Amino acid sequence: MALITSRTMLLAGGILSFYALCVSTQTPETSFLVMFPAHITSGSEAKVCATLLSPNETLLMSVYLSDGEEKKLLHQETSDKEFHSCFTIQTPSVNKDSVQSMTVEVKGQTSLWTEQRLVKVRRKPAPITFIQTDKPIYSPSQTVHFRLVSMDTNFIPLSETYNLVTLVDSRQNTIGQWHNLTSETKIVQLSYGLNPEAAQGIYTLNVAAQHGQKSLKFEVKQYVLPKFAAVVNTPEKIRIGAEELKLEVCGKYTFGQPVAGTASMSLCRKVKRGYQNKPPCSAVSLEMDATGCASHVFSMAPLFQPDPMFKHALTFQATVAEEGTGITMGDSRDIGLEYKLGKLTFIDTPNIIEEGAVLNGKIKLTRYDGAPLALQTVYLFEGPLWNDLIQTLTTDSDGMAQFSFSTATIFREIYLTASSFDSLLHYSETTPHYDSESK
Repeated sequence: MALITSRTMLLAGGILSFYALCVSTQTPETSFLVMFPAHITSGSEAKVCATLLSPNETLLMSVYLSDGEEKKLLHQETSDKEFHSCFTIQTPSVNKDSVQSMTVEVKGQTSLWTEQRLVKVRRKPAPITFIQTDKPIYSPSQTVHFRLVSMDTNFIPLSETYNLVTLVDSRQNTIGQWHNLTSETKIVQLSYGLNPEAAQGIYTLNVAAQHGQKSLKFEVKQYVLPKFAAVVNTPEKIRIGAEELKLEVCGKYTFGQPVAGTASMSLCRKVKRGYQNKPPCSAVSLEMDATGCASHVFSMAPLFQPDPMFKHALTFQATVAEEGTGITMGDSRDIGLEYKLGKLTFIDTPNIIEEGAVLNGKIKLTRYDGAPLALQTVYLFEGPLWNDLIQTLTTDSDGMAQFSFSTATIFREIYLTASSFDSLLHYSETTPHYDSESK
């Protein structure tokens, strides 16, 4: 009979094990396994599992956690049979991170095994204190309602002692104090009535809790909820070739009724910084209709004049003045400029022709709304980079331009491009153009 025994400690991800390996026809040797976290948090609960295999007598397994001279028994179990059990331990409280020892001792009348591994005990994170007010802005004479709550890192509310809570006004005067508050119900709710002559500005709530400090700011100002609102109705973009644009502004009371009064509107070209002149604008003043709205059709030609200092956008501003009171409310919106006027499309143009044959086809020019454009110049190029201008064409009443040319001198694939520009160099996304098509 050959007998080989080995006693080895294995630690991997918090697994502590001792085993004896026996290659024999007889009963296998006793072995045990203890699993525990490699890192545990101070003052919390941790799970430890212990397994005993093939005991050959009654054995006492003890699991200890040691910190220097201090030794705490975590679990103890006596058995003469195999077992696997898990149990929860209460980790020790520490003020700073420490490394402690996890010791397993298995003892019988004729045997004793002891093994030890290190475990890191982390200091328990301090609770997080939150301050919440019922709104961010108050008017003088209103009551500020606020509450305090402290939570652990799992956002579970905790009982906490707040040594001092102060309210400081915008002039750095302490106008409210609360001492030694305890959150027995997990949440402390407080309030403070502002004086009718309270200084306007930013106020600060400061909280000195048992585990740290926290602050929150809110604003005090004379704030009157508007009785009505002005809302403009505009498109996101307008094409540079458009002749006119209809814009609208509506005034509505907070309870939904239309506002009676007048509307002042202005539509201006946006300009770059450094522009010395007055931006081109169109302005008008109108009476509101029965629905509380006013609309106007603006002529676009004065606003589309080219100038390198002009931005590619317009700005529409409108103000509604309430009849009788003269109270005004306004709104504004930017409108982008779209420089694509339409598109060019190849019509009845073959994809394959015989080498050296005459290539016949048509080009159609349409506006963005699909309407054909007559008597417009169209350029036909050949080559991947608009290398050669083949023909200059003019569209007929149906927006169609026919072309025909010989391919006898072209010994490669033919690349056709239809464009409203006579050169690729003249093309720009911010220049009025028709989308080119290549074939």
